[in-house]
Amino acid sequence: MKAIVYERTGPADEVLGLVDMPAIEPGPGEVRLRVRASGVNPSDTKRRAGWMGLRMSHPRVIPHSDGAGVIEAVGEGIPKERLGERVWMWNAQGGERAFGTAAVFGDGPIGGQTLLVQGGAGAVGHLAIQLATIGGARVLSTVSSPEKAALATAAGAHATIDYRSEDVAARVLDLTDGEGVDRIIEVDLAANLETDTRAVRPNGRIVSFSSTSDPTPTVPYYPLAFKDVRVHFLQGYLLPPIVRRSALRELNVWLSVGQLEVLVGARYPLDRTAEAHAAMESGTITGNIVIDVTDE
Repeated sequence: MKAIVYERTGPADEVLGLVDMPAIEPGPGEVRLRVRASGVNPSDTKRRAGWMGLRMSHPRVIPHSDGAGVIEAVGEGIPKERLGERVWMWNAQGGERAFGTAAVFGDGPIGGQTLLVQGGAGAVGHLAIQLATIGGARVLSTVSSPEKAALATAAGAHATIDYRSEDVAARVLDLTDGEGVDRIIEVDLAANLETDTRAVRPNGRIVSFSSTSDPTPTVPYYPLAFKDVRVHFLQGYLLPPIVRRSALRELNVWLSVGQLEVLVGARYPLDRTAEAHAAMESGTITGNIVIDVTDE
């Protein structure tokens, strides 16, 4: 089989290479997939780059955790009837990831609540808006342009706020009659913590996926404490089993009936994976970046 691998961390164009490898036979309870598409996530590029001292888990690594394909071989205990079945996957390379958006429901039901999704046109934010809307929440979203506002609105956002030209917290308070939002889905805690602290209501929650702009943010302890705010530092690779199972079950249902739109911003062939990583790191792509592993 052909695969993109790296044997040391570093820049994508220096460490990623296309190789031929023998196909791995599935063990008991396992299946082998013929991968059709491989998704590139920020966590994948950070692992490959050795971000913040991240070390390789194996001497040779095939990157990317998310993807889709068909089952082409089954191990002991798996019905042969599953051969040819179309599936999507997560946690293929390491960690435990289920779309990165399960925390929308991981802290309890959201029906009747008001949520603020930071970066609603991004890959995570776009899905978070859809999931929150399905869950019965009123969703506000920050964006950076009219085009991205249109994407967030189409996903289900009830109102959008241009963080480049508006005071986000003031606008949130205006849209919520001064009360603030019940929950904030945050993609960069350091960049938005001051805004989040002002925008969240008493007893509210901030669920943070990342703090890329500053890995060691300064926390305004008393402004958050006086509101009795819970800050959930979410690690998508470590979702509790009950949350993970629930997310997988619900995602499969919504995908099967066409309720979720996965926004694809760019596609690359397998031999241009390094370019895909560079595009992810540039921050210029709106939506998911996908590697077309096969031409089928």
